[in-house]
Amino acid sequence: MAATAKTAALFGEHRKLKKGEKLTFAMIGMGIQGRDVLRDFIKNDKLNIVAVCDVDKERVAEVSLRVGSAGYFFWRDSFIKTITDLYG
Repeated sequence: MAATAKTAALFGEHRKLKKGEKLTFAMIGMGIQGRDVLRDFIKNDKLNIVAVCDVDKERVAEVSLRVGSAGYFFWRDSFIKTITDLYG
């Protein structure tokens, strides 16, 4: 199952993405496993990564720069605001 299908299924969306449509998401946790998963997600052109979050400020800076997304150290403030701004 493709990463987009797995992620969409987690949120109850059981449909295929339309042509040109992207699945928008954010990730918390940029440790070894999180970066491995993110590495696979980056390769998928149907994914739009809008934010990454981790307790390690250097890791957040490195990953957000590489991905081209917002990077957050403390998820309860800015990270949640980014998601709220996107989805209301």
